[in-house]
Amino acid sequence: YDVAATGATHKCDACLHSKYKAKPYHPYPDDKDNAQALSVDVTGKLPVQSVDGRHYLAVGRATKTSYSFVAAMARKLETLSNAQAWIAYLEKHSGQHVATLRADGGELKSEAAASYCAMRGTELAYTPPANSQSNPFAENLIGQIMSLVR
Repeated sequence: YDVAATGATHKCDACLHSKYKAKPYHPYPDDKDNAQALSVDVTGKLPVQSVDGRHYLAVGRATKTSYSFVAAMARKLETLSNAQAWIAYLEKHSGQHVATLRADGGELKSEAAASYCAMRGTELAYTPPANSQSNPFAENLIGQIMSLVR
């Protein structure tokens, strides 16, 4: 890991490395030219819910621009609508087509997600079950958020 690339304000290597979970299982191949990939994951059920009853967090991170997204949700079914909004935002503000939508298969494994991706020409890629290293962008973002919450 490149500790200097983390942008940390302190220089203790042991502290920084203790935050890392695991190296990615395999690196992603380069995505199609001038295209983004959006990695999405959901964490929860959180022990404390928000005032309006939300106890799941959906996160997304673009692989090329590193745009990051977080949404509090009451149900995991809201993941697809959040991903659709994030894709629209990414394409508008980066000028790049989102060619790949990566998820662990639980939240976005539905006919609605498959038809949405097929309609817009986006590959829907699932990571292997119980293998969080295969979705490092989203898992890292969840780890950062949860370390701030604790």
